[in-house]
Amino acid sequence: MTGPGPYGPLLPLGRRGPVVTLGVLVALSAVGVAAVLLTTGSGCPLDRFGPGSGDGRSPDQPLLVDSTEALAAVAACPDRHLRQVSDLAAPNPWTPVGGTGAAPFTGGYDGDGHRVSGVRVFLPGSVDVGVFGVIDGGEVRDLVLADVVVRAGDRAGAVAGRVGPGGGVTGVTVLDADVAGGADVGGLVGLADPDAVVEGTFEGRVAGSADGAPLVGRVGAVAPTGADAADPAP
Repeated sequence: MTGPGPYGPLLPLGRRGPVVTLGVLVALSAVGVAAVLLTTGSGCPLDRFGPGSGDGRSPDQPLLVDSTEALAAVAACPDRHLRQVSDLAAPNPWTPVGGTGAAPFTGGYDGDGHRVSGVRVFLPGSVDVGVFGVIDGGEVRDLVLADVVVRAGDRAGAVAGRVGPGGGVTGVTVLDADVAGGADVGGLVGLADPDAVVEGTFEGRVAGSADGAPLVGRVGAVAPTGADAADPAP
């Protein structure tokens, strides 16, 4: 038997009505999920970046970092290409880009000669700490960091805690910095893979590692992403 429903006759159980309804609901759900995925992408908040920004998927379409708000959003975009377009004050407290528990930084950050001032990172119980936590195949270049304080566990640097194979820190200047931690503490980078590139200058204090070099705390093999990177090979 059939009976009236709010949207028309109800078909009896086992006939085409309920099956069709379920199919429509599944289709609508799929459309909704697809719409959400298209809207959110990887979670990178594109609306936080400056006018004229691309999608950050390639170096010639970078996200433009033009404000403290945009700088704070960089941590949510570890796989994008970004270019800083003005001198900026850092948001505080600072969240390392590609830090502990987050995806490593695999994109590119072009400072374009601009400055970020007043970075404060206080994570004494954490490893892989700096403005960037882990750079894995990505690159940070042509950036000036001024008035930087970093407090961390092992693998700490003003620019990055750890740089993996193929990663790079080039043309970066660090001024008036105070970096301290446990083992593998450097002015620019805590631990750098032999296949990484680390070039730049450092002015300030490095503490916490007796054999810590001014720019790199230690050069040693870095575990690839997805492996247990807590104890990289010496």
